Amino acid sequence: MRTGGKGVYVLDVTNPNELTADNAADVVKQEFTDKDLGFTFSRPQIVKLNHNGRWAAIFGNGYNADGDGTAKLYILYLDDGSFVKLETGVGAIANNSCLDPDSDCNGLSSPSVVDLNGDFVADRVYAGDLHGNMWAFDISGLSAADWSATKLFTASTSVSCTPTLNNGCRQPITTRPEVSTHPSRRGSATAPNILVFFGTGQSLAEGDSTNNDLQSFYGVWDTSIGNADYAGLTKADLQAQQFTAELGVSNNVVSYTADNGDDANFGWYHDLVIPTNNLFLGGRVSIDPLLLGEIIFFIVSIPDNNFQCLAGEGNDAASYLIALEAYNGTEADFLVFDTDNDGVGDHSNPINEQANVVVGLGSIEDKLVTTGAEGKIDDKDVVTQGYIQPGRKSWSIIK
Repeated sequence: MRTGGKGVYVLDVTNPNELTADNAADVVKQEFTDKDLGFTFSRPQIVKLNHNGRWAAIFGNGYNADGDGTAKLYILYLDDGSFVKLETGVGAIANNSCLDPDSDCNGLSSPSVVDLNGDFVADRVYAGDLHGNMWAFDISGLSAADWSATKLFTASTSVSCTPTLNNGCRQPITTRPEVSTHPSRRGSATAPNILVFFGTGQSLAEGDSTNNDLQSFYGVWDTSIGNADYAGLTKADLQAQQFTAELGVSNNVVSYTADNGDDANFGWYHDLVIPTNNLFLGGRVSIDPLLLGEIIFFIVSIPDNNFQCLAGEGNDAASYLIALEAYNGTEADFLVFDTDNDGVGDHSNPINEQANVVVGLGSIEDKLVTTGAEGKIDDKDVVTQGYIQPGRKSWSIIK
């Protein structure tokens, strides 16, 4: 319901001809609300669960809930409306209101669900929160009592800054992360070997359009090298990459090879800044990224400071399509964009200004599809290669 309300509906859409007001009582199977469920920006994922074979909707608790102010993951059973609530314990509310200046409310954004062994059952869930934490939820256990939440990573504006309520270091995560198996590290000693891709920034509240805090895009390796759980990662554990003044990207080596973990990079990051100009000033990632083959695509949205709503409003709003090699966060070693539609790449610029302000990013077969603020849909032929093929997916089977 997004800003429309604090609830989730379960509808039976088996027969589209029955989706009428007269049949509303039969179509609406559940109307779910809870004190810890805020404005439901989170997009539910429908999955089968391991411990009982039941189907469930998985979603974050959203923003400005009336409960205790912490970020939570909901697992709502579709057959009877019962649910499990996995707690992160991060966030706080004062005087029962997130609007209270003493509150430090948090909220969980849209999740990505992973099947680690190809049995078509959900094992792991990744979701970010408003405090900049990326969470890994283990739901592989045969009992819900065995499920758990682990803080995989905390985003911040700099390596030396620990994010708190008022120090300006936080980088909120409001989009659904993309995930893939690690292309070279697949052994059991470093399991689960998942790469998690996500950006930071928000376009939710009054004042967001004028916020110029530094935001970033991350690729983080979820691993347990030597059976030690490498959770609680920060920017200091990643290899920095940079956008260049020539609108290219750096080519720094990302080391995933140190098996003791001491010298390994657990991924990479790009700060959304370009030297010598303010091209990305105010830029944020408020649209879900997209992984096609070896390429991670994401949109840097630049809002118009005169508008308080979405980044798509105003003459000064802009969008940049970024295309990076996902493993290292570098420029691809092949041509990504096929501008003459002949099946062969002929253009590979990693930073591409869009003619229209983009509010949606997706794919249809081998085409990258963007949706403009005025409803215009553009498609681009792309060459992506690699370990994940293009296609529509709501959750990931990784084996």
